[in-house]
Amino acid sequence: MEPKIQFPHCDPRILHSPGTCEHCDQSGLQELRQTWNIAFTNQPEEGKYPCPAEAARGAEAINKWGGNRAKPSLESVVEHMTRHNRPAQLGAAMDLVELLKDLSEEIFAASWLIDWEYIVWDDVHDQPRSPSRRIDKETRAKILHLSEVAGGWIYMPDDLTATGPRFISMDAWLERLKKRKAYGHADQG
Repeated sequence: MEPKIQFPHCDPRILHSPGTCEHCDQSGLQELRQTWNIAFTNQPEEGKYPCPAEAARGAEAINKWGGNRAKPSLESVVEHMTRHNRPAQLGAAMDLVELLKDLSEEIFAASWLIDWEYIVWDDVHDQPRSPSRRIDKETRAKILHLSEVAGGWIYMPDDLTATGPRFISMDAWLERLKKRKAYGHADQG
């Protein structure tokens, strides 16, 4: 029997719905939460008890820490890319998602650090925020290549119910950077 993760996130009260977080899917706790009529994290439902983490701290507070966010399975990214982009871009986009997730885990021990997509963007464009966390030259080149082949960039939607990073066209990404800078994030992009 394969061991189960007892508490998949930094806050042990967090539990995401089936299919939205690979850590929670392995915990064995989702069925119990459904049986007890308790809402999943970031999915309040009328007639259900609220998620204990959200009741204690609120959804915004929980989601500020990347270790509490849902870590999507690769299948959810594939589904999104298949629906919205040309199949030829899919492989590069999937590799880009996996590479960015792996780097976030390696450097910060978080499945997707808050603003990770912006941090990596700055780093691969020679504007690193922290020299001690700089991504090596070879990896930066690989990230740029995958982004070019895929025709876009990966980002985490601002929506608190987002199940993971999404792929967007390069034009849409550059527009996000422009808006972000206009709203006072001058160090970004």
